[in-house]
Amino acid sequence: MNNRYTLFGVTIVLGLILSLYAVWVLIPAGATDASPALLRQDFKADYTLMVAEAFHADQDVERAMAALAFLDEDNPLAPVVAALEFGQKASYSQQDIGYLAVLAEALRSYDPSLDATPTL
Repeated sequence: MNNRYTLFGVTIVLGLILSLYAVWVLIPAGATDASPALLRQDFKADYTLMVAEAFHADQDVERAMAALAFLDEDNPLAPVVAALEFGQKASYSQQDIGYLAVLAEALRSYDPSLDATPTL
């Protein structure tokens, strides 16, 4: 009876090892180096809100612009405007809307040439 449990345990461990090898080596996931443009709008808005919250804490416009370049390399203001629009529809808190608005204004003040039209 003891050999029966040992054989069962060895089979389970061997199956797990073979499964992990197959998934990681033989047939790995196909989505690599995916573009941020593929993110859903709510994820883009959440990311932008996190950048706005970080900006609220450190007031570093250049750091915020660099983080927003992840979503739009050409116009860091576009994701903020899109997040503001999404946040109003999705009932973001007034504090979150305020963080986004302050970030948008800071970006406009830092670089007046930025276009406020989101490029979705």
